[in-house]
Parts: sequence; structure tokens; C-alpha cells
Amino acid sequence: MAVARRPPRFRRLAAPRRARPAVLRTRAAASRMLSAASRMLLFVALAALLVAALAAGCGGGGAGGTPASPASGPPIAPAPSRSAGASPSSTAASAPSTAASAGASTPTVYLLGGSGARESIVSNADWSAELSRRAGFAVRAVDLGATNQSFVADRRYVCNMDDGPKVVVIGVGFGRFTSPPPTSIRCDKKLSPSLQEALDGELEIEHRYSEDRIKSVAKKEQLLQIWLAERYPLFRANYAANRDELEKLLQECRRRGFAAALLELPLDLEVIGDRFDTPREQYQKDCRKLAARYQIPWITFVDELALPDTSFYDLMHLVEPGRVRWQTRLTEEVVPLLKSLAGAARE
Repeated sequence: MAVARRPPRFRRLAAPRRARPAVLRTRAAASRMLSAASRMLLFVALAALLVAALAAGCGGGGAGGTPASPASGPPIAPAPSRSAGASPSSTAASAPSTAASAGASTPTVYLLGGSGARESIVSNADWSAELSRRAGFAVRAVDLGATNQSFVADRRYVCNMDDGPKVVVIGVGFGRFTSPPPTSIRCDKKLSPSLQEALDGELEIEHRYSEDRIKSVAKKEQLLQIWLAERYPLFRANYAANRDELEKLLQECRRRGFAAALLELPLDLEVIGDRFDTPREQYQKDCRKLAARYQIPWITFVDELALPDTSFYDLMHLVEPGRVRWQTRLTEEVVPLLKSLAGAARE
């Protein structure tokens, strides 16, 4: 019997793949390129945001490199002008407060100094109004006091002031002689934008101390002992160099044709007593000599005004009650200088 032959087994071959058209291949490649480019752009954008956030967190916003020390508490908002019933400067809102509104011919009073000078004035607007009322003509007042400000930094301000009638009141106190004069400040260089705004009177005073938060008498006694132990040696070491810088500042005021005056800054004598007499007499003696040499006023009413301890945050920084009285007393000293300027201008 014949055996039936099994049909041969065949492996089914896969159908050949159809080649993709060249156009489709090009589109796929372009799509992959666009996707990669999008990822790269996204990465760059995220990196830029990260760098910006880090820069903001570092807070590198110093005022043109001016040295500053941290405050002992959060800054307090600029003080508003006094009420109409409280003082004659209730018209502060209408007083000139910027260089543009003041005009080149408006007399300007500048107060230079450290943080003690900054805390001694109610506000630029308030002081401008009080000076204007007392003088009988428009006056612009600008307090340029800043933490740890040196006489060298003051001179740089004077170098950058515009022409026109100026009274430059230079604050003098213990803190102005304790640090060596900085060597990094060039008086022949332009100010940074923020410092120029301050010079132009476009920035209001930002007080750091308030009557709501003043140190106790016991704490002030501790500060006094610390100053005598730690700061007084620095005062002695750096006094002569800073006195020389003060004279250079007066020379610059004379060169620019500005009226100048030396002013002793506030002191809490109720707590200090006579324990600062030796360094105080030292700078008072030299200020009297400089005032005579340059024929300018030496203004000191610290003892006469005798502000109580409650007017001070610490030993040298005024708060609200003291600021009003100090500013008014300073105005009485500055108005005659302004009237002399006005008389000289008429001649």
C-alpha cells in the first residue's frame, strides 16, 4: 500500500517592510529636533529663574558700597509729618521735597552725619516746611545721615552737589571718629543711583528707632561701659585721621562756595553724665578751632536742650519726642545762615 506523502511544511515569510517616504523621515527628524530644542529652552529658562532667585536672596543692594552696620531691629517706616496742632510745620505736604520741584535757585540745607543725624530729624518734608516757614521763603531740607557714614563719604556728597545756595550742616559725635577713614571711596567719582536719589531729596528718611521700643536705663548703662571698654580705644586710635578728613570736608565746602556749619549730635546726658567728658572735650576743642579757621558756626545745644532719657533709643539715637524738639532747635540755628545766603544773593 502506498504511503501518502506529507506535504512539505513552509515557514511563512514576513512581508517586507515598506520603506517610509523621504518626506516622512524628514518630518520625524525635524520633530525630534524641535522637541530637543524645546527641552533646551525650558532648561535655560529654569536656570535663569534660579539665578535670579539666588541673587535676590543674597540681597546685594548696598547703597553704592557705603559701609553700613545692621540695625538692632527691623526698620521702621518713615515718620509722617506732625499734625497741624502739634507744630508749625503742618504744611509739610506742600514743602519742596525733590530736586526737580525745588529748582536750582531754591536754598537747600543738607545734614550730614551718621545714624545719629538720621534719627534727629522728623522727616525731610517736615523739616523743609519748618525751615520755609521760619525763613519766610521756600527751603529744601535733606537729611543724608546714614549708619557708620564717614567724613570721606560726606565729602563725596559735597563733590556731587549741584550749584546753587547750600547750607551744609556737618554732624559731629563720638561715632564719627571710631573707624579708620575708608580708602575705597573716590570723591571724584559719580554717586550710585540710590545715593544720587538721596542727594536729590527724592528719598524720605527711614527711621530705625521708635519710642515704642527703647532700651532700659540698665541696658544703656551696659552700652556705656561697652563703649568705654571697646569703642573708646578705637576713638583714640582713629581720631587724628578722622579730624583731618573733617577738615578736608570743610575745604571742599569752601571750594564749592557752600555755607557750612559744624553741629554736635544728640547725647543722652541723663544716662551718660560726665563719663564721656574726655573724648567729648577733645572733639569739641577741635571743632571750635576748625570753626574759627574757616569762619563758620560751631553749633552745640546738647547741654542746653537737656533732652530726657525717654527721648533716646540708646545713648545717641533720638526717637519721636526728642526728634521734634531737636529739629526745631536746629532750625533756629540754621535760619540765620539761610537769610545770610538770601542777602548775599540779592547783593
